Amino acid sequence: GALSVNQRSLTVTSSGGNKGYDGTTATGAGFALGDNRISGDVFTATGSSVYNTANAGSRTINTTGISISGTDAANYALSATTTSNAATISQAAITLDANDKTQTYGDGNSYNGYSITSGALASGDTISSVSYTSGADSNTSTSGNWRAGTYTITASGATGTGGFNATNYAITYTTGALSVNQKALTVSGISVSNKEYDGNTSATVSGTASYGGSISGDVLSLDTSSATAAFADKNVGTGKAVSVGGITLSGADAANYSSSISTSGITADITAKAITLDANDKTQVYGAGNTYNGFSLTSGSYVSGESATALSYTSSATTSTSGNWNAGTYTITGSNATGTGGFLASNYAITYTTGALSVNQRSLTVTSSGG
Repeated sequence: GALSVNQRSLTVTSSGGNKGYDGTTATGAGFALGDNRISGDVFTATGSSVYNTANAGSRTINTTGISISGTDAANYALSATTTSNAATISQAAITLDANDKTQTYGDGNSYNGYSITSGALASGDTISSVSYTSGADSNTSTSGNWRAGTYTITASGATGTGGFNATNYAITYTTGALSVNQKALTVSGISVSNKEYDGNTSATVSGTASYGGSISGDVLSLDTSSATAAFADKNVGTGKAVSVGGITLSGADAANYSSSISTSGITADITAKAITLDANDKTQVYGAGNTYNGFSLTSGSYVSGESATALSYTSSATTSTSGNWNAGTYTITGSNATGTGGFLASNYAITYTTGALSVNQRSLTVTSSGG
């Protein structure tokens, strides 16, 4: 007789394959083809398996071109060459950090982009734009610039190219810091008057001040009514540096500018104070010593607290064998004043006037003895 063994109908099914978004339609780990073969038979079922889309969500994996091969494959006839199963592409987690930015007032109202601080974009995906907001957007000056201050930058709404779709990502947006520093102003038109030495650093401001470096359209006003000035030190000199303070700025946009307004480059002179020191006259008898009689301030005055206390003296007097000034009339010349209370001769225009030294002959008594 004849034994006919017909092929068994084989149904191939698929399962698994979940994955995180990677920009491709490839199946994930755990995907497998299964079938209703008789236990123990040896053959392999193969096919081409891909997701129906690369995008994240509840999706379908479609398998086509199913075929079987192997030792027992001839005993089976495929019921279908395609199958499918439900699977999930989960969003890829990334963190977008709004970059910090530090700028000077008036440098524009633009943010500093973002950085991906965790996770990664799928190959080919590119973020081309992120929306940014901060408190600075609603806090602008008269000229339309962000006002000086510190703000929090919030990012959102990433868009991109190369297949990028924000719905494929679980995006965490972290904030950044925006620091808008005050802008420095420069003041011109101020001058400082020269003065005669008076023992202090005070200076007198003059001129009409104007400012530069502001942003066009801002509302500002400069007040110099309380301006003060000071020399770098109290001593005589030309072209001495002077610092100016007490200049204030007001107006709707004043807070956007530094309260330390630059007035660099201002100089003035402190001239020497004129005084006359007169070497005092002296009349003495020959042999009464070789000392002078001091000096007197005969015109001008010292600055309060200062005084000259000593001069160097010279005269044309000659000396005898015993070392005493010879009798005669001589001119006394003073120089090199020194003093106390901060006195410096260089701060005074000193005229030294001469004195007269008169050395009178000494009375000589001649005696005799013996004989």
